[in-house]
Amino acid sequence: MEYTLNHIAQIAGGKLIGKASMLVSEVSFDSRMPILGSKTLFVAIKTGQGNGHQYLAQLFAAGCHAFLVSEAEAVPAGASYILVDDTLTALQTWAAYHRGSLSATVLGITGSSGKTTVKEWLSQLIAPGKLVFKSPKSYNSQLGVALSVLLATPAHEIAIFEAGISKPGEMKALQGMIRPQIGLITNIGAAHEANFSSIEAKLQEKLGLFETAQTILFCQDHSFVAQVLKERFAGKNLISWGFHQEASLRIIERNNHEIHFSFRGANYHVPLPFFDSYHFENVMHCLLAALVLGEPLQSVVAQLQTIKSLPMRLEMKQGKFDTLLVNDSYSADEHSLKVALHYLSSVAGEQSKSAIISEFDDQLVRQSDYQRIFTDFALQYHLHSLVLIGENLQSVQPPIDGLEVLHFPSGQAFLDTYNAAHFAGQALLVKGARKFKLEQIIQSFQAKSHRTQLEINLAVLRENFHQIKQLLLPQTQVMVMLKALGYGAGTFEIARLLQGIGAAYLAVAYIDEGVMLRQKGIKLPIMVLNPDEEGFVNLLLHKLEPEVYSFGLLSALLHFVRQQTPGEPLPIHININSGMNRLGFDGHEVEKLGRLLKENSQWLSVASVFTHLAGSDETAHDAFTMQQKERFDKACAQLQQHISTPFFRHVANTAGAIRNLGLQYNMVRLGIGFYGIDPSQTHTSKLRLAFRWVTRISQVRQVAMGESVGYSRRWFAGRNSLIATIPIGYADGFSRALSNGAGGVYIHGKWAPVVGSVCMDMLMVDVTEVEAKEGDEVVIFENPEQLERICKALHTIPYEVMATISDRVKRIYLED
Repeated sequence: MEYTLNHIAQIAGGKLIGKASMLVSEVSFDSRMPILGSKTLFVAIKTGQGNGHQYLAQLFAAGCHAFLVSEAEAVPAGASYILVDDTLTALQTWAAYHRGSLSATVLGITGSSGKTTVKEWLSQLIAPGKLVFKSPKSYNSQLGVALSVLLATPAHEIAIFEAGISKPGEMKALQGMIRPQIGLITNIGAAHEANFSSIEAKLQEKLGLFETAQTILFCQDHSFVAQVLKERFAGKNLISWGFHQEASLRIIERNNHEIHFSFRGANYHVPLPFFDSYHFENVMHCLLAALVLGEPLQSVVAQLQTIKSLPMRLEMKQGKFDTLLVNDSYSADEHSLKVALHYLSSVAGEQSKSAIISEFDDQLVRQSDYQRIFTDFALQYHLHSLVLIGENLQSVQPPIDGLEVLHFPSGQAFLDTYNAAHFAGQALLVKGARKFKLEQIIQSFQAKSHRTQLEINLAVLRENFHQIKQLLLPQTQVMVMLKALGYGAGTFEIARLLQGIGAAYLAVAYIDEGVMLRQKGIKLPIMVLNPDEEGFVNLLLHKLEPEVYSFGLLSALLHFVRQQTPGEPLPIHININSGMNRLGFDGHEVEKLGRLLKENSQWLSVASVFTHLAGSDETAHDAFTMQQKERFDKACAQLQQHISTPFFRHVANTAGAIRNLGLQYNMVRLGIGFYGIDPSQTHTSKLRLAFRWVTRISQVRQVAMGESVGYSRRWFAGRNSLIATIPIGYADGFSRALSNGAGGVYIHGKWAPVVGSVCMDMLMVDVTEVEAKEGDEVVIFENPEQLERICKALHTIPYEVMATISDRVKRIYLED
């Protein structure tokens, strides 16, 4: 892609100010990401989460001199810009124009789930040698589709785009940009259903993608989808797969190892790589699409055997020697590499950045292109080391002073020479084509080898933060609680995210937690809830701000700071006891407190005054909550008479902030709602659970009727049973109280109850009614309903379940 600013202005219907002949070959929309050379156009997007126009000055200083804007006054002097009414609409208009330059066969995918998996797998089934474009990751939104289309080139023979919507009216713009000749719908489900009047309304909106398609692919067994397609697109070429007699690709028989099907007058037997229903559906969509695209069956079958369940999101995990690992080891091409390097930069903070990268999936890439790509990216992302894997990369040598470049023919050859110690303290991206099996590097470098892991979706956390921010008054800031390992999610990984999305404050339980965040490069103000005298020195060294809740603590803190070299007063946070009766100054102590703070203002400054609500999540306690508010307001008024500077006031936790605007003041404390759990149950439909706790089956055994399972022989088989052993126990946070049927897990979506006693490191479940085998994924919970089922069994709340997940459970951070 290469356009002049003048051409873009003409396409988008905008007013050009500046250099008409300036060339644009890169588009950026995220001010936190590096500027990719002098040919970058920054698109200032305005959303409910933020306004890109406020970052134009810093981007100009960083080397970006071309902007697409809707607010001319925000553009720095000397920059060239295109002024339009709406920047997203202008970008989409440009993408729709660019679509017209493509000669590729374009396939558009939509549906409720499976879109990204089908796109990735289908691209792998197409014969090597064809130039295939696929939209990066899950770039299927209004913005993502526009960016994807602009990345495709006239040289591509096949282009695969996915389109996702969440509300009525969105598909029209996506259809205008993609305009597929072939359409594929994966399925229709409950996702985003609250925004549509009916399931049919949602389906009809999704099918809008296929208005210009000549051919539409679908599953005939999805009878509702099949019926609507036939009614709406009777004149189009409708091609389906399924067990139904009307299916174009009709499955005659399916067993655990292969399928027998008929297609276009011939019968075939094809071995399958997956057996569970979810993956089977995705495989069949891909098989049908590949055949319709004209791929030889023999080639498709051979490629089918090599695909595997893939992480459709970037994974971030802790590595050995204090490395931070970003895992994207299942595909490689120029566009997805840029996405991955963007993400590496966003999470690295002040850590040095290195990358291990293989040859691309596309074997038509020339040596000169590899040289250009790796040179540009190494410069733009300030890489410390670059490890290139594959015979075709052995001669690539970016001419950059100080850049360490290592070459290896394979991932194993690299591991035979180097280990994680070589990258100690760095943020490391591992990205490669599937055939190079670079996941072995991740397995070798990661800090924990426990098969049980807690997945934290950073994109969902970001979405939850902005959902709650939209409910706040414009002047209200957000403090996010990171105590108890961030409710099990981890601390510095989450802090890095919050630093980039607009949090005003962080709160930790202890001083050493704050010290760790500072050492990892977190610069946000940090409140410490439980400061201790032994750690006072670290408050000053690392600019941490203690909570003060008693005269004894205040006296000790004053004694300490008076002995230090005079400097800026230490910010503190005053806790008022308004009725929780846990910590804090009582009402009759506030006047004395105010006088003391005034007398010692050269040593201490008040950053905030706050209180804790005892029952803000329950309407039964609303009257008491208002009583607490009155006590707090009175205390603040008394303190303000003695304190000349303004301070933050915060009362509301997640529930309080959502339920009562009057409790927001100028800051709120966001806790478990940030992670997708709404204690007030008033905003649940807008929040998404960011956690997914999973493991895998270690062994499946037959247990005869009458035999016992587990310690103390607490369970006896009432029939011949299949019992799966799972590597998770009470030392991981799976409570022993969930033994013997009280708890269970989910395997292929089916409930499998615990049998016998939960052990320290293992538990056993009954899988007699579940199609299960060694290595299958086991879900402890992945949605609020499953988490609530655990809470009910334990007679507790989500806070406790999350906080007790052991630190030995691997935390995996995912980014869409």
